[in-house]
Amino acid sequence: MHLKTFSAPTITEAMETMRMEMGEKSVIIASRTAKKGAVITAAVEDTAPNGLKILEKPIKEEIPEFEQHETIEIIRQSLLFHGVPLSILNRLTELSTNISAENPTLTLAATLENEFSFDPISTFLSQYNKDISAPRILLMGAPGVGKTLLTAKLAAHATEVGNRPRVITTDTQKVGKIEQLKALTKKFGIKIEITNNAKGLIRLVQENDNNVPIIVDTSGTNPFDATEMEHLKTIASTAQFEKIAVIAAGRDPVETAEVALGFSTIGAKRMVITQLDMTRRLGSILTATYAGKLSLSDISISPNISNGFCPLNSVSLARLIMPYTDTDGSINFVNEDTNQTEAII
Repeated sequence: MHLKTFSAPTITEAMETMRMEMGEKSVIIASRTAKKGAVITAAVEDTAPNGLKILEKPIKEEIPEFEQHETIEIIRQSLLFHGVPLSILNRLTELSTNISAENPTLTLAATLENEFSFDPISTFLSQYNKDISAPRILLMGAPGVGKTLLTAKLAAHATEVGNRPRVITTDTQKVGKIEQLKALTKKFGIKIEITNNAKGLIRLVQENDNNVPIIVDTSGTNPFDATEMEHLKTIASTAQFEKIAVIAAGRDPVETAEVALGFSTIGAKRMVITQLDMTRRLGSILTATYAGKLSLSDISISPNISNGFCPLNSVSLARLIMPYTDTDGSINFVNEDTNQTEAII
């Protein structure tokens, strides 16, 4: 899957650029307004595993008529392709039977809308009421999931919409992390503040103008290490932070569910998904959401700081889950006997 973000003075111009660079097979998975115009994020998959192809046209046009059982089977096979565990797969397909929509993608989108919560942190940063305290965001996650890069992306986004934040890091142990964050945020005129304990974080927060957002990048934490989690819990409990779990896509669904559950027990309410540009199967996203009871927030789609992430909603998630057909337009069904994720759950 190839994802790319385009910006232009108008959404029409952004779409024209998208089609020129990515072709007619590209689909928009998210759009938003920015200070300088419109921003859209598109996805395209020229050739996927098993010879699958991304839809050039809506499923409705490829296969003119659908019986309900055909729609449900298409959704079921798409979820199988992504390694969704049977318990969640059965839940989603059962809910889909109660929905009438013009094609399977929209049926799945309606199901996801009813089953999950979507609450983008990017919107929270750009549209908060300035008559009350500005957002205070604390990012938590396992080592290597891209928290530091996401911190810079959130800071860039807030700056671009006129709400330049303070950025604090508590990651003082990993070599080069502070220097990396300084380099990533330098062009936005943001000074990185540093502390390694809860008292220091409280002191820095108390110095804050209530109208200035705060973004905190914490150390990568092993969710299965009680000592590390207790340290993170102590830091996260200071002040009134919106705690965000940063979860990398493409990992084992069961393992990811346990990671999400661990961070939710110390206060995470939303989940940002990273490394989506290096991932084909998204089953771990759904298992993490269920296990941690987390709202789906945003997706990180590239290493670029500006426009490197976008908000997630039910339609864009459904499009990411269901973009594949065979070259002749028919749906490619997954062989359940070879689905390794299903075999171990």
